[in-house]
Amino acid sequence: MSKSESEIADLEDRDPEKINRHLEVPWENLIGEPQSIRSPECAWSLSKQCFRCSRIGVYTCLSVLCGPIAAFLIGLCYAIFYFLYIWCATPSLWFIKISCGVTRSFVRAFTQGFLAPLMGAFGHIFAHIKVRTGPVEERGDVNEEDKLSIV
Repeated sequence: MSKSESEIADLEDRDPEKINRHLEVPWENLIGEPQSIRSPECAWSLSKQCFRCSRIGVYTCLSVLCGPIAAFLIGLCYAIFYFLYIWCATPSLWFIKISCGVTRSFVRAFTQGFLAPLMGAFGHIFAHIKVRTGPVEERGDVNEEDKLSIV
């Protein structure tokens, strides 16, 4: 049985969204020898090959041994998350929306029927208060309007 082109493309490009690009760290970015001190060329090449082989080999072993278990556990976590979201969170949110709708109507009626006119009256009263700062002087020529102002 031959694989279709889309299946082959899926196996070759396993990170199409590039979410793990930060994990692509080459040997040269990890180990760098300055010009003043260098290991022999054979040690450098052998170390580079050991790094590459151990990284690929250990990752392959771990992904073969632990990958299916990790995939199962991740799938289990997502299944639990989906269940809680679909069967618990969404119905609870709708219940709260419906319940709060009635409460909102009562609060809106109280606010518009009682608090808004009361605060409007207070606003009208306090809008006519005049406040002056400075020393209080006793003058004989104070008019009636100034007697009502707060000093």
